[in-house]
Amino acid sequence: MNMSIKLKLTVIFMAFALIPLALISTLTFRKYENSLKDGHISALRDIAFFKADKIETYCASLKANILIAQGFYNIKRNLPILNRLADKRDDPEFRAAWKILDSQLSVMQAALGLADIILVNPEGRIVYSRGVDDSSVFLNALPDPGQKSFVEGKNGIYITDIFFNKTHKNKFSILVSAPAVDLNDIFIGVIAFEMDMDRFYDLARDVPGLGKTGEILLGKKIGNEVLYLNPQRHDPGLSRNNRITIGQETGIPIQEAVQGRTGVGLSIDYRRQKVIAAWRYIPSLDLGIVTKIDAWEAFSDAENMRKLVLLILFVVLVLVYVTAFLSSKSIARPINKLIKGTQIVGGGNLDYKIANGEDDEIGQLSRAFDKMTTDLQKTTASRDELDKQINARKQLEEALRESEQRVRAKLKKILSPEGSIDHLQLGDIVDVTAIQMLLDDFNRFYHVPMAMIDLEGKVLVGVGWQEICTKFHRAHPKTCEHCIESDTQLSSNAGEGKFELYKCKNGLWDVATPIIIGGKKFGNLFMGQFFFNEEDLDYEFFKAQARLYGFNEKEYMTALGAVPRISREYMEQVMSFFLRVSHMLSQLSYSNIKLARLLTERDILTNSLRESQEDLKRAQTVGNIGNWRLNIQGNELVWSEENYRIFGVPKGTSLTYEIFLSIVHPEDRNHLDKKWKAAMAGEKYDIEHRIIVDGKVKWVREKAYLEFDKKGVLLSGFGTTQDITSLKKAEEILKRDKESLEKLVDEKAQGLIDAQNEIDRAKRLSDIGTLAATVAHELRNPLADIGLSTYHIKKMIKDPRIEGDLSTIDKRISEADQIIKNVLSYSKVKIGRFQIVKINSILKECIDEGMGRFSGQNINVNAKIDLTKELTIDADPLQLKEVFSNILSNAFEALNKNSGIIDIESRVNDSGVSVSIKDNGEGIENEHLKKVFEPFFTTKTKGTGLGLAVCNLVIKLHGGTITVESDKGKGTKVTIGLPILRQKDA
Repeated sequence: MNMSIKLKLTVIFMAFALIPLALISTLTFRKYENSLKDGHISALRDIAFFKADKIETYCASLKANILIAQGFYNIKRNLPILNRLADKRDDPEFRAAWKILDSQLSVMQAALGLADIILVNPEGRIVYSRGVDDSSVFLNALPDPGQKSFVEGKNGIYITDIFFNKTHKNKFSILVSAPAVDLNDIFIGVIAFEMDMDRFYDLARDVPGLGKTGEILLGKKIGNEVLYLNPQRHDPGLSRNNRITIGQETGIPIQEAVQGRTGVGLSIDYRRQKVIAAWRYIPSLDLGIVTKIDAWEAFSDAENMRKLVLLILFVVLVLVYVTAFLSSKSIARPINKLIKGTQIVGGGNLDYKIANGEDDEIGQLSRAFDKMTTDLQKTTASRDELDKQINARKQLEEALRESEQRVRAKLKKILSPEGSIDHLQLGDIVDVTAIQMLLDDFNRFYHVPMAMIDLEGKVLVGVGWQEICTKFHRAHPKTCEHCIESDTQLSSNAGEGKFELYKCKNGLWDVATPIIIGGKKFGNLFMGQFFFNEEDLDYEFFKAQARLYGFNEKEYMTALGAVPRISREYMEQVMSFFLRVSHMLSQLSYSNIKLARLLTERDILTNSLRESQEDLKRAQTVGNIGNWRLNIQGNELVWSEENYRIFGVPKGTSLTYEIFLSIVHPEDRNHLDKKWKAAMAGEKYDIEHRIIVDGKVKWVREKAYLEFDKKGVLLSGFGTTQDITSLKKAEEILKRDKESLEKLVDEKAQGLIDAQNEIDRAKRLSDIGTLAATVAHELRNPLADIGLSTYHIKKMIKDPRIEGDLSTIDKRISEADQIIKNVLSYSKVKIGRFQIVKINSILKECIDEGMGRFSGQNINVNAKIDLTKELTIDADPLQLKEVFSNILSNAFEALNKNSGIIDIESRVNDSGVSVSIKDNGEGIENEHLKKVFEPFFTTKTKGTGLGLAVCNLVIKLHGGTITVESDKGKGTKVTIGLPILRQKDA
């Protein structure tokens, strides 16, 4: 595109001004847009996680409450009566049992917001329900989810899938079920909580921070479809019947959520609208939850900013254009004159002068240009020749560089002794140029097309190829693919020393023999592109092939006619030569490789020996060990470098046995000399002695190995010297510390004795557990019989005096059963089922139960637990409830029945959470305070003394601490410390 100087300068000025501005504006806008998007995504993710966690927490609370219901005394006592009289619902005993259950379960239903609480007998019949008419309650068949809830509920807590409940207001519902056992731990039926989904819909309706278009959706996967469970904000009429198929282009977030995936980003909702969404899977209910907002609303601020940026760019564009036009006009005039002059000079008129006489930069440029044309006239003559030499040299250097890289890679693979030729190609092993020359010479006599091709179909050497292959078959992609497939697959059956005759997929005969090097096939030698004399050609096949692949039919058939015809005898003679060539290539190539590797191994061994010598020197330095050799006949002593260093003698000093003896400490010389003479007589030489080096005393250990001839004449000696000065110093230190060590050993021994005592104590507790289980089994059966007999006596005899005694018996049976439970509980305490729980919820529940039990007493309970209002910890909620309930019960029982105060306080500290329970009761004697956690210790007239022992075990299993402080007559304070997160390896 031709542009004037003025236009170019204008464009350049505008570009320099506008491009940075546009770039900065774009980057700023993109950053703002991304920040806006990230903010919405973060908010949606937080809402999705918050809603999902609330649903999970609610489900967890249902599980916890059904666990509580499992322990209800009224269910254990009265459900067997309902089961026994299921067909006699008008029986007074049945009605009484039903009312007792209803009085407790109706309160629980209202508190938990349940649609119904159902009790099912072992045969699968409903014997109690608050949501079904009494007249039909015992005959109602359970719905399919209820049937599964009963089957699974017999084994443990189970939550059903969501189902459409036609018998309960036509709403979606779920069932939570658990097994029920009687006072003897015998299975008596299933407890089921029925809850409709309105509780979850309320969570979804609350959409703060989601603007005009935001909403929260709940979905359930049913087969290959997703069912929306809650009303949609934009289309509430679809709330119960709207289904989408998994895989369709709408409702993508809810599809992802119900398939167990969590994510965020831009997507398409059920209205085919582009939205920003966050989705999450809720495993406890097998649901998916989605929070979303329309993209146009999310990016509305960004759109307004984009319009403002475009307006600013337009205003700047106008201002820059006016400035650039005026500036370029003043510059363009002298430049145009300079351009005209350069065109004349460029046309070959080197005598033309373009200087304009101005003193500005353009004037200086014009004068410099005139000087350049003058100099150019002088150098033009030799320029062309110089360019040729430079280009030739560059091409030669590039070729040499590529060749050097190929050679280095090839040598590295071939010469490495530990390397394998399996990773080499045929072209890396054979001399392609030499083989090409060989086949060229052979072709001049036999005029047969030949080639050497590797296993990937690459032609390394080729000669005499027919035009039908080079011009047609190898030129077209499809037929070329046939050629490569024929060369690599049809020829694969030929074994070593044999050849394979086959017709290629383009219709010509080929013969191949394999090239085997080191037992591995690397390629084939081919003779091909011919027909046999005796065969009739299928011309229609080749004409059809020409039409199929778009070849010029006339030229293709002419090339076909030029393909040589040979006899089978001739083919076998040529292949005999090929077999010999293949064998020669295999032998020579592999022999060269083995020779090269042997040479390389020699170099590696030489280097390894040199490195080993260096390593030996380093090892002697590190270990402070030197070596020496003594020639007895010549009295010549040779030391290693480390030996010179140990004895402090300059390296290279001429040495003799006498010189060595002079370095030995004077007090040790006689002893050493005697040992050496004894060694010369055949005794062992292994001695420690002192030497003096630079005025300092050092200790060395010497060992010698003497060599004798067959007649017993000493020839030479070889030995080692080790500097053991540090070892001797260490021996002195060890000697000084002996008494301290013995004292420490005594202390550790006492610790072991204490540990053994603790082991013995643990064994006794284990024996107690075994005894407790046996006693509980043996006592509960007669207690159950006594209780049943008491019940029948009450029904048969209506005597107030007897009823009083019978009530006492019932009370004592309950107390005995509670003692058995306490003993069993202590013997079976183990690590519980940990989960994330709110500690305040457990505390409030225990406080409410305690105040209910002791409501007749004038007791004030002050709970200061606001500091842990939202705190969650990793713990077993049932075990913690047992601990807090036990300690609160002790506090209530310790108070005066007419008055008393219990202070409960919780706080968070560095080590976790602390809960203290303090009463102003009677307190504990000092001599009893140390025994409160021991099993079976109690000062009460009633009780087993296992309550605090169980609490202690539970808290230890949680990784916490429990302490008791008490003043007799003033009260008792129990403090429990718990970690917020459980140690997993505890």
